[in-house]
Amino acid sequence: MSQYFQVGELVLWNPSHTVAQLFARMTEAMVPVAGCPSGVGPDIGRDEYEVDPDIFAAFVDALTMRYLSTNHPILTAMLEGYLPAALVMVRRSGRDLPALERQIARGSRDVSLNRDVFDPDGDRQRLLNLAERHARDAQLNRRHRRAALLTRESTNLATITAPGRATSESCHALGDPSQPSNGC
Repeated sequence: MSQYFQVGELVLWNPSHTVAQLFARMTEAMVPVAGCPSGVGPDIGRDEYEVDPDIFAAFVDALTMRYLSTNHPILTAMLEGYLPAALVMVRRSGRDLPALERQIARGSRDVSLNRDVFDPDGDRQRLLNLAERHARDAQLNRRHRRAALLTRESTNLATITAPGRATSESCHALGDPSQPSNGC
């Protein structure tokens, strides 16, 4: 089972139910960090989250600025758990993230005194690589799900249409396994 994050009919992402709910909850948690609304609406009851692409892009841009302007290793790690999927969704909506293009100065919040590494260019590249990997993995998952569905459908069809070879699986595929029809 999966859920959709979409702009009208444009699907930005279709993760599994658990992943979608976790992403939605993480989005809510990130609102105070970004300092602006997320643009992701609640589940509208059909396993769908409607996304306002402009508000979501501004939200992800604000989080990206926080990510690039800090040297705090825990904040960076936490944002890396959220931002790659969000970056892919923003790109799929046809929006840009100005934070990925501009010069970044070290922020005065969330500064780690134990680690004095500030490398916004390296962090930008790392984030882009994570987003690329996420997009590639999501595409592979879609292909695997589609192939598994096609295999399952062709197996059920072959079982249903083979004369004298009806099984409980083919009865389930036809509808009601308790009703004797087609050899069930």
